[in-house]
Amino acid sequence: MSKTILYIDDNIQYLRMMHKMLTRAGYTVLEANDGMTGVKLAMEHHPDLVLTDMNMPDMHGLEVVARLRAAPHLKSMPIVAVTANAMHGDREYFLEGGCDGYLPKPITRKELFDTISELLGVR
Repeated sequence: MSKTILYIDDNIQYLRMMHKMLTRAGYTVLEANDGMTGVKLAMEHHPDLVLTDMNMPDMHGLEVVARLRAAPHLKSMPIVAVTANAMHGDREYFLEGGCDGYLPKPITRKELFDTISELLGVR
């Protein structure tokens, strides 16, 4: 059975690119182009992992993380922060904010799959 990954990003081009990479690797992909939809999808579908952009107009990524962490059935689900505005100290900031991983854009295929493998325990 394939693992399910939810990708949340307001950038449609990134949604398409990530969908293609993840499905080609055998993952089932759920997509949301805003934080609120992403939270709803996670609550309904219980994905194995969430990748969420941090800079979205409707809801900051850390708000998405806080809402997911507040749900008992999603508390231990791995969440990866994805951001285009990578700054010094961001990794620590997002990890302290409840994320399990951090990927700066542009995301390389190797970084993406290394992070997923580490968090899901798959190779």
